[in-house]
Amino acid sequence: MIRADTFVRPSLQKESSSPYKKILSDWLPAVSISGILIFLTLYYSSGMQGLRVGKMLALICASGFLWGWIVGRYVTPSAGYLMIVATISSVGAGFGEIHARSLVFAWSAGAIVLIASKMPLKTVHVFLWALLATGIVEAIHGYLQMAGLDPIFERTSEATSWIPVGTLGQQTLYGPFMVCACATALFLAPMALVLLLPVTVATCSSMTFVSLGMVLVIYLYYQGGIRWIAYASVAAALTLSILAVLGCINPLFDDHGRYELWGTLLSLWKNKPFFGYGIGSFQLLGPLAEPQHLVKEHGYFLQAHNDYLQVLFETGILGAFGVLWALASVIKATIKNIKSPTACLLASIFGSLAANALASFPFHIAPLAFLGLVSWALLVTLRHKEKDAEV
Repeated sequence: MIRADTFVRPSLQKESSSPYKKILSDWLPAVSISGILIFLTLYYSSGMQGLRVGKMLALICASGFLWGWIVGRYVTPSAGYLMIVATISSVGAGFGEIHARSLVFAWSAGAIVLIASKMPLKTVHVFLWALLATGIVEAIHGYLQMAGLDPIFERTSEATSWIPVGTLGQQTLYGPFMVCACATALFLAPMALVLLLPVTVATCSSMTFVSLGMVLVIYLYYQGGIRWIAYASVAAALTLSILAVLGCINPLFDDHGRYELWGTLLSLWKNKPFFGYGIGSFQLLGPLAEPQHLVKEHGYFLQAHNDYLQVLFETGILGAFGVLWALASVIKATIKNIKSPTACLLASIFGSLAANALASFPFHIAPLAFLGLVSWALLVTLRHKEKDAEV
């Protein structure tokens, strides 16, 4: 019989059942930190208008730190750390309209992570099958688009009218979503790959191929260890060499101005290396700093097309450290649960999006960010769920 656990991790269930001790251990440190922040913010404000602004910022700081404490306590410390960094970043940058939207997005991400971490194992499997079903529907939609029977979008360019984009409206976004569906099919229903894989490859997106490669690496490691990964790497190198000789690799890996954009981004980051320019600031500062010839060739970049560099630009070294910490927790959880197909499937979903983020922005797109956050939260708390299921 499965025990109905309270809102605590299994590792914490041996603590005293006294409600007073629980309040002191769980909430007193967070409330104390919030109180100190309120005092400091009000202390450094001047005048009535400054006092009003100080109260608002104090409330934001207190809420952000309290939220970060909760997420860090009940999910994983890296998640709480990122919530706190997001709060500091938004307030330190001036808390304008763009910072407010980004902070709400970050706090909503914390809510998704918290809810996913409490999802029982049976519900996890329901979520994975639902992802596979959604991928099948998206695949059918993609085939209709390739046949010129798109029921939603009207293409204006005949050159790309056959490329599937699904309901996401762009192949560079549709591709990583379909890779997540392919990863799910690989572990749950391999026959579904007959339907899913061709339309995924048809996106002709280089980062989609990179994401597929990440899924393959994790699956081979799950099946046979490092030996099969070595074989796959050699096969990939030979395939890329053949494509280069045939002249097919250049259109697949066209950077579309990304390299120059990243160089500009890094040169600006050096001016504020530790705290960055504030969460969400790239949408304002990126287009202003973009070289004019890139604007003429590719238009304005509202995203850095590299989620890691964008985090570095917006939140500095503090935020980049949090992201690396979160990635390390994924690697640790995958290694510990390498014999679990559920763990490897979740690692494949998150890993494919993490690889795609090297030259795209999946964690800034709601459906892709949702998949990444849920798979990450489920993976880092999977051992607790499996222990509960055994009770």
